[in-house]
Amino acid sequence: MKVKKHNIAITGANGYLGSCISNFLANKNYIFKLTRYPKKENKNEFLFNLKNSVPINFFKQNKISVLIHCAHDFKETLYKKSYEVNVLPSLQLFKNASTAGVKKIVFISSMASHYKNNSVYSRIKRDIERITIKCDGIIIKPSLIVGAKPGGIFKTINNIIKKFYIIPLVSSNNQTLYTVNDLELCKVIKRMIFYNKYKNNKFIVTNKHPTNLKEIFLFLKRKNKSKNIFIPINWRILWIIIKFFELFFHFPIRSDSIRTLVSTIRLNNYTNYKILLTSKRF
Repeated sequence: MKVKKHNIAITGANGYLGSCISNFLANKNYIFKLTRYPKKENKNEFLFNLKNSVPINFFKQNKISVLIHCAHDFKETLYKKSYEVNVLPSLQLFKNASTAGVKKIVFISSMASHYKNNSVYSRIKRDIERITIKCDGIIIKPSLIVGAKPGGIFKTINNIIKKFYIIPLVSSNNQTLYTVNDLELCKVIKRMIFYNKYKNNKFIVTNKHPTNLKEIFLFLKRKNKSKNIFIPINWRILWIIIKFFELFFHFPIRSDSIRTLVSTIRLNNYTNYKILLTSKRF
């Protein structure tokens, strides 16, 4: 039986998660990459940012049936500025896609986005989630994404492990982190797009076994065969230090990321979400 190919548009397609999804789905579908820096030699890459939203005609002419929204701009640290470069473009993107008749809109949010996490990142993700619901879209909230080739915050931590010998280890009471393997996440996304039989349209995707930053640091230490020394430090103190230095130069890790890493809540606190469990922890 011949499987029908779908025309899928993916924002942030050259980023870590976006590229993982693009590569995974490209085998049996036509992928249109929406990115801030499209390469002229790649005919399947198109411009997407605040000033250049994707027009309605793009979706119509290319017969896009699925839109997967992964893009997120981390440059702005203030909520108002981040709202302008993340939420407003997402709103216009979803409106244009809906008007053009795109059948499925999928927003890749984050498990770190919840009511107890007041970081700018969490608030922005929740804003876009509300827009997604209004457009009858699907929300997928993965936990901390890990894989053979680290990306995102996992890559940031890995680079710190490689670069520094003495590393402050964020400590927090009842700290809980969940992880999800990037390949397993891609499989779930594919299932949600083509075979979703759930009535719910909001999903948590994660490994069921919680971990913490110390375990992640030790795992990466063993993987890199390094001899790091970890010094526990209260997350608020580290947050204040990084926040101060951010005023003058780019720091290896953002203060907003520190707040996010210590704000994860237990799975049973995610009400109104269908929880999809994966098997790999790291």
